[in-house]
Amino acid sequence: MQDLFEKLLGELRNAWRFRWHALAAMWGVALAGWLVVYALPNQYKASARVHVDTASFLGPLLRGLAVQPNLNQEVQLLTKTLLSTPNLEEIARKSNLDLGGLTPDEKANLLNGLRSSIEIQNAGTDLYVISYVNPKPVMAKEVVQQVLNVMMTNALGSSQQSSVAAQSFLKKQVEAYAKQLNEAEQALAKFKRENVGLMPSSGGGDYFTQLQKVQSGRASLQNQLAIASAQQRTLSQQIYAMKTGKTPVRPESDPQVQTLSTLIQSDQQQLNSLLTQYTDAYPGVVDLKDRIRLEKKQRDELIAKLKNKKTDTFNPADPVYQDLSMQLNKTSVQIQTLKTQIALANAQIAKLKSTAGQMADIQAQFESLTRNYQVTKKQYDSLLSRLYSAQLSQSAQTSGNPLKFQVVDPPLTPLTPAAPKRHLMAFMVLIFALGAGGALAYLLSQIRPVFMTRSELIEMFSLPVIGAVSFAGAPTFRSMRRSKLTLFWAGCGVFLLAGIIAILFANQGAHLVQTRLLGGRL
Repeated sequence: MQDLFEKLLGELRNAWRFRWHALAAMWGVALAGWLVVYALPNQYKASARVHVDTASFLGPLLRGLAVQPNLNQEVQLLTKTLLSTPNLEEIARKSNLDLGGLTPDEKANLLNGLRSSIEIQNAGTDLYVISYVNPKPVMAKEVVQQVLNVMMTNALGSSQQSSVAAQSFLKKQVEAYAKQLNEAEQALAKFKRENVGLMPSSGGGDYFTQLQKVQSGRASLQNQLAIASAQQRTLSQQIYAMKTGKTPVRPESDPQVQTLSTLIQSDQQQLNSLLTQYTDAYPGVVDLKDRIRLEKKQRDELIAKLKNKKTDTFNPADPVYQDLSMQLNKTSVQIQTLKTQIALANAQIAKLKSTAGQMADIQAQFESLTRNYQVTKKQYDSLLSRLYSAQLSQSAQTSGNPLKFQVVDPPLTPLTPAAPKRHLMAFMVLIFALGAGGALAYLLSQIRPVFMTRSELIEMFSLPVIGAVSFAGAPTFRSMRRSKLTLFWAGCGVFLLAGIIAILFANQGAHLVQTRLLGGRL
């Protein structure tokens, strides 16, 4: 570490010999750098803040009735397409940038410069900052103002244009589907007229369903006919037995027996109801039991009397005979009716079987026409509903633009330049000049080196050094040496003072250089 320190100290002593060269280099680099910094043209920055209110009072009212656009996406798309070539041409034209006298290359360079210089930044929720830098402060403010105008114009025009385009498309589609729907309705009506009697009924279903239904109905009628025929035979046998006296009539069919059975059943139900509330000793329960017992006794006696009754003599006025005759007549009428219905069912089945192929083809064609009509009608109704929704949306947009622009900070003409940062640049020139002076002194010391100590001489030649002779200057030499050293440090102090002045008064120096030395060309 000691060796390294001594070596570094030796390098500094060696470079110290060229301190005047370093001082001259510092002054030259600093003056040239400050002159360049002062000669840089001023750049003025104008900016504006605008708030885009995407909230709409009509939104909750029109939810489900009209199309509600995504306003946040519209704002993002608007900011991305704001710097398109047509918009930039409009901004340049309204900002008094002469596009008419420019060549295509110059015009393209101007538009590219605008595109790269105009900045649109999102500064928070629905808050955007628009800024532009230009050597002329009035031009910077005018460009920002025109960007604001184009943004608000495009926001209103884009929503209306998209709504009009959507309505135009929907109207064309509705007209086309209305024509198709009319054609489908006419084709379906014509097909129905041409195939009357062969069409599948609305409640009967298709051919196979109708056939199965008719066959099932015929089977039911046949069962009813069999039951009625058996009943007719039984009634005929009973009437024949009464007329011939060969077989006694069944007592259960006697009207008096049936009346007593009905009374017994009614009293028994009433007794059961009373037993759920009272005991057997209740007077009402006792009376009912006695009455039921008496009724059963009367019925048993009547049945026994009827069983012992002989039917050797036939009486046409007998109520039993008349009742059996009436039932036989009803059964005969029922049998004739059932036979007629079965014949009609057989005829309908035969007709269905004879037209099976034709009805199947007609049914397939009818289903195809119906399906085409239903699909067309469904699409037509959907498009018509969307058209009404689009018209309602346009009416809502016409009544008030959903995007509300509020300029928070309007663009103002900048009074002070935003760039270049001359104070910082002047400070960097000062640092660079100091570095350049030190680098020059070190470079010269390496080009023309000398031995400053005995250790350096021993290290270089690897020979013993017997002794060293010190330099003893005369008083006049020492006085001159002190004067030069004082002059050097004074030059360094003046250099640092000049650097401080150049940094603090950078803008004033730039104004002086640009107006006096350069004649205001920059």
